[in-house]
Amino acid sequence: AARRDRIPAEDALAAGSPPVIARIAAISVDGVLVIPTQIVGFIIAGTLILSADESDASLGLDAIIGGLVVLAAALAPTIYTTLAHASTWQATVGKRAMRLAVAEADSGRALTLGRSFVRAVLFVATVYAGGAIGAIAALLIGDTPTALFVMILLAIAGLFLVPAVARPDGRCIHDLMAGTRVLDDPR
Repeated sequence: AARRDRIPAEDALAAGSPPVIARIAAISVDGVLVIPTQIVGFIIAGTLILSADESDASLGLDAIIGGLVVLAAALAPTIYTTLAHASTWQATVGKRAMRLAVAEADSGRALTLGRSFVRAVLFVATVYAGGAIGAIAALLIGDTPTALFVMILLAIAGLFLVPAVARPDGRCIHDLMAGTRVLDDPR
């Protein structure tokens, strides 16, 4: 059988929802790919910014380039996810490895670049919101590094996992808001 580049909408609508653990595994694979890129970017940016001539009142070229590198490193996960979900794979490397794909929830069609961008931004916003809620909770119950770490993880997991586990279609908050769903890839 010939390989199909995109999942036909009718197949996407008929596809089942994957277990939450498959989505967590996919995010973990993607994190292993993206986070080192961010770390290297931040190190390069920091080196450039710190090497800027402090005696010069104007912004040096090193500082400007360093600022641009920081911006690129910060946006890397959003750019990666946007392009991957709008690609013919309809998935990031992690989702592809777990045999998952992303499609429009109501039509089953592949995501446009615009909808994929909205979904990626909403996902990042959910993670940051969970982190902020966790940090506030940790401050209220005890400001120790362990409490902070645990509360942030619990808050992020709560925002991500509770809807996915509670809903029969496994859609998370960012999926609901973006009108998307993750599905078992029928290809």
